Amino acid sequence: MRTSPTLQALHPSPNLVSLVRVLCGILSLVLALDCRLHAADPAWVPPVQRVTGWLESGQNQAPTVRTELELVAQGKAPLGFTNLRTSLALRIPDRLHLAAGTNRTRVEFGRMGDQTWLWEAASRRWSRLRLPTGSSPMGFPAAGSLLGVAAKGCDTTAFPPVRIEGESCAPFRIRPGGLARDYLGSSDFTLTLWINQTAGLPLATRWQDPAAGIDLTAWLRRVRVERSTAEAGWSMRPPTGARVEEVTLETLQRRLPAGFSFLAIELSALPAPAPTPR
Repeated sequence: MRTSPTLQALHPSPNLVSLVRVLCGILSLVLALDCRLHAADPAWVPPVQRVTGWLESGQNQAPTVRTELELVAQGKAPLGFTNLRTSLALRIPDRLHLAAGTNRTRVEFGRMGDQTWLWEAASRRWSRLRLPTGSSPMGFPAAGSLLGVAAKGCDTTAFPPVRIEGESCAPFRIRPGGLARDYLGSSDFTLTLWINQTAGLPLATRWQDPAAGIDLTAWLRRVRVERSTAEAGWSMRPPTGARVEEVTLETLQRRLPAGFSFLAIELSALPAPAPTPR
């Protein structure tokens, strides 16, 4: 039988077969994501979303969050510090205060609006800088919502509760699942969380990224959330007798202790330094 011209036109060419395979692959991915997105959130997501919710840059009347923060860095990543203990206060989108050390060794860094400052008690030096107009606000857009979506591409292992510093904590280990590795281009990391079962907040988080050589643990202690919008506590006035210097962004970045610089950049309080030319 002779094939009609119409049927000949519909006969799949090798290129069309490849296109169909690609479309089927995309459809499979969409279906897989749809199943994951409708699955129940892992138990660790709501407590972490409470924390990331404090960092959402677009929210109105954000609370003031105060905590004692300890960062412990291991591995081979050049973070510039191994241990940092600091008191941290922040209110999105433009209030930050970091402080560490005793009276004679005290170091403080702050941002209020577009003004930033650094106090170094050992040298009695107060460095201050007005950020350029249009500098980005602190925090991250829709951080809590994005976390919920990202969690769908990860696999969670829950462990029996343990006691840490006298508190009952639920440990979780999170790793990128095949979906994240295959389609999202995510590196192979391990995130370990210890959720304080009384406070319903993370007590400690450990981020391990073998490819980047990063092993960083963050401890959150004495977390307080205040709904007051009072400006008390955000003062930028230098102490009596301080040597006040107007500085450039590059000078401020250079004078900041490595741990302070890491936090300021991660929280978007300061832009990251320009990469060093090779």
